[in-house]
Amino acid sequence: MSTALRIMVFLCAALALSGYGRSASYRYKLALTLDTPDGVKTASNVVEINAFDVTIPARGVGHKTTGQALYVDLGTGRRPLIALLTRIRRATDPWPTFRGWGEDAPGEALADNCLGAKKPEDLLDEVKATRKCGRPVAITPADLPDLVTFADANDPKSVMLVDPDNLNATLGRGVSWRSMTLEATDEPLSKGIDEHLPWMRAYDPNIEIRGVTPFDPLKNYINRRDFIREK
Repeated sequence: MSTALRIMVFLCAALALSGYGRSASYRYKLALTLDTPDGVKTASNVVEINAFDVTIPARGVGHKTTGQALYVDLGTGRRPLIALLTRIRRATDPWPTFRGWGEDAPGEALADNCLGAKKPEDLLDEVKATRKCGRPVAITPADLPDLVTFADANDPKSVMLVDPDNLNATLGRGVSWRSMTLEATDEPLSKGIDEHLPWMRAYDPNIEIRGVTPFDPLKNYINRRDFIREK
């Protein structure tokens, strides 16, 4: 056996013994239902969360999100509601701040509600256990990812944050929550966000609108990864 091959075999064995290389995943389904002047509107999306051990640049657990944001059509003449895959950087946040709701799998809302006191301390074990949560759990507006809308769906610079506790301010009068749930699922990943937002895949505002004055972290830094994550 060559020296290089021996080293490779040794490293593989060491990784196996130390537990590195572990991974786990599950899919969550976020469902939003709203009352509007035009009736009840509902939509859902399915997103996959992958967690895995990492050792470089530091030991810990990495995350990867695959999926698309949730688009709710609130009816003709009304702005849409989009639940992002992330938490947007705000002017009050230190920069850079990356607090992705998706990477947090999602937040702790699903695991806390489903597993309760039985939630494992090890994150990978938590992900494995969460995958078995086959019932939807009710969540609150505080558990949601960031919500946005657009004054003009064809103009990404017209993006606005939606306050989940004051939907009427950006979505118009008569819009209110009926329910919101999370559940683990084996359903296929959602598709179609780019049918509603055709500019999304090619959008890189870090280049296009970095110079907007006054500086607005939402309009300057929101990008396609807030709407779509692909394998």
